[in-house]
Amino acid sequence: MSYFVNFVFCVFSFFLFSELYSWNINFESLENKCRLASPEWMKKQITCDLAPFSNSGVTQEMLEETWEEVPNVQGGEIAYLVRVRIKNGMFDVERKLKLSDDAEKHLENFLAALQILQKIASLPDLDCLVSLADHYDRPLFLRFTKAPVFTACKALANHRSILFPSGLWDPRRSEVFERVKTASSMYEWEKRKEVAFWRGSLSEGIYPYFDWDFKPRSKLMFFSKYHPDLVDAGTIENDYFEAMNYVWKMWMMENYFLRDYVSPEMQLKHRYLIAIDSIAAPCSLQWQLFSGSTVLKAASVQFEWFYADLIPYVHYVPFRQDSVDLGEKVMWLRDHPEEALEIAKNAQVFAEERLSDESVFHYTYLLLKEYATLLNPEL
Repeated sequence: MSYFVNFVFCVFSFFLFSELYSWNINFESLENKCRLASPEWMKKQITCDLAPFSNSGVTQEMLEETWEEVPNVQGGEIAYLVRVRIKNGMFDVERKLKLSDDAEKHLENFLAALQILQKIASLPDLDCLVSLADHYDRPLFLRFTKAPVFTACKALANHRSILFPSGLWDPRRSEVFERVKTASSMYEWEKRKEVAFWRGSLSEGIYPYFDWDFKPRSKLMFFSKYHPDLVDAGTIENDYFEAMNYVWKMWMMENYFLRDYVSPEMQLKHRYLIAIDSIAAPCSLQWQLFSGSTVLKAASVQFEWFYADLIPYVHYVPFRQDSVDLGEKVMWLRDHPEEALEIAKNAQVFAEERLSDESVFHYTYLLLKEYATLLNPEL
């Protein structure tokens, strides 16, 4: 038995060690940040998220009821809900239903991140529910959600969920950031194409039905089709595309909606980059803020942990979700190159301050520390 325990410990230690250096963290710097006064922007967002539970606290009854009810409602399996407990530095994870491959990977990385935090800053004892899905917003889920559920993305009106940084389950995102920053220094602003660019997947939901062309990303591609001098937008071939009805797939190919994949670095050949929601917030937005190109962000109800201080016409240029005013916004950027460049630079400063791995871990530490006080009001 002892041999088996030691073997498991060694395997886990190797996993943890290998993941340790996937995040770009200076341990001493992060430890100091966790000891010092927290940035106001972090405290503001955490206070806002926890406010609905500030009076009631989070009781075991609330946790148990949510844990029992949500997985059992229709479609509850796609909430990918897990229960994470920390007691005296020891971790316990419970799940009721099978997770998808992506959710399993999210969970592995999430737990590895918490283990790193535990070594650096000593996490409080806690009991929490975590959704490993892209977002946690289904009305049927929320109806039975009595305790807060941690999620990487939620609708702005959702007051039953608590946002945590998606960087906790994507340890290699900093590699993308570094590649984008390197590419940004190679492409001079004046030489970038004055066209708004988007490449992405049809991940707004399943597309075999007749309403697919009413979705925001589809409308973006329609706009591009009729205004190619302003916008270059297209979808890539992947599982979402394959799920479409055959007739619609052929129609999209004939109309040149299906395009080749373009890496983030190569997208920086364009002055303007488009961020538009799928079923959740656009995963491209974070690296786009580092790009040195001006981000055009579609209006959205989806929200991530760093959105609160993103300011229109300071860090990005907004446009309507149906793309009706997109051409007008691109023309404004062309007519105001100095303002466009200033917005791009502001976005880079914002991203360096808010989106680093150290900020992700620092924010998570503060979040869990404050959440624990709701479980233990006497603290």
